Amino acid sequence: ANIQTGFGSTGVQSSLDALPVFIRWAMQLTTDIEIFIGTGPTFLYTAFDSFGFEANSTQISTSYIVGGTYTRRITDKIKLGGELKYYRINKIEDGTLTLQFMFVYELFEW
Repeated sequence: ANIQTGFGSTGVQSSLDALPVFIRWAMQLTTDIEIFIGTGPTFLYTAFDSFGFEANSTQISTSYIVGGTYTRRITDKIKLGGELKYYRINKIEDGTLTLQFMFVYELFEW
């Protein structure tokens, strides 16, 4: 995007990528419903480019996840369902709520 400043117009490009690594604890409430919590580090990669200068940063933050899963068995090996999750990254004081649809195929079970 082009931004007008006191020094003229400049193109600005920025990005923030996050890679969370969680240890997750889950509890099966019913055959179809599971709740979970998790915690672990999140690796943050930031890039910024403006006025012809580039800045990059890498940081590690603490983070956590909470959520629940609902799956319904369709056949002996196939389940369909959804997962609602809340992620929180403490360093940037931001979180996100996600809803994912799931297709589960069970290769084996023990």
